[in-house]
Formats: sequence, structure tokens, C-alpha cells
Amino acid sequence: MKKLLLFIFFASIILYGQDPPGDTDHQNESNMESWYTYWGLGLSVLSYPSELQKIIDLLGTIDEVSNTSLNMDMFGFYWHIEPKTIAGFVVNGSGDRYMLGEEYVQIDQYIYGLSVIRYLSDSFGKGFFLRGDAGIAVLSLTSSFGD
Repeated sequence: MKKLLLFIFFASIILYGQDPPGDTDHQNESNMESWYTYWGLGLSVLSYPSELQKIIDLLGTIDEVSNTSLNMDMFGFYWHIEPKTIAGFVVNGSGDRYMLGEEYVQIDQYIYGLSVIRYLSDSFGKGFFLRGDAGIAVLSLTSSFGD
């Protein structure tokens, strides 16, 4: 079911961007770049499968435990598929570190995937946009105590 919803989402973004025949009221394509890059850094609110989430919730109740969560879009490259739509590939990652003194547990999540960005305004590169990614996800757990 999730795969079907992802397919419908990406298809609707691409099909929505189709210019009607004879429509000449879009940006001059000669003013567009041949490729684009996308990078980002910010805070994140993460959730996990129920068994892991119970442990994370328990860590959150301990006053001495500090938490830092971070999200990064690293290595995103895109090319035009429509005047207001670009597609390409992206590596997105998030990290969640819990520290107690010098000891830590870190949970990292990555997605290596295909990405589509569709601008909602009248011209490319201005205003709000929709972004959808689909790909392979990886979860990694590391700690300062033990393997």
C-alpha cells in the first residue's frame, strides 16, 4: 500500500506540472540552469519502531541525559524534467545522540534515494515547493560502551 501511495504521489507531482498544449506563459527555458544542488542542515524530531521508542522515551525521563538531534541533506543533485519540476538523487541523514557524562548512544538514519522537487508558484525557484524522496533507508546504532 505504501508503494502505491508513493507512486501516486510522484506521478501526481510530475503530471500536475505538465503545461497544456499551446501554453507559452512559462519561464524561458534558456534562463534555467542545466543542473542544481540541494544542501540542508537543521533540527529534527525523530520517531522509531515501538520497541526502540520505549527505550528512547525512558532515556528522556532521566534528568542527566542530554539529547541532540540533527538532520542533513547531503549530496543532492537535480536536473529539470519540467519548467517548474526538477528530479535527481539525494542522500539525507539524521542523527540522534543521547549522552550521560562521557557515555553516549547514537542512532543514525540515512536515505539514499531519488528525489523530485515541484515549485508551487508561477515561476521556478520562488516560493513554496513540494519535495518527495524514495529510496533505500539504513539505520545505524553506535555507542561508546561495547560493540
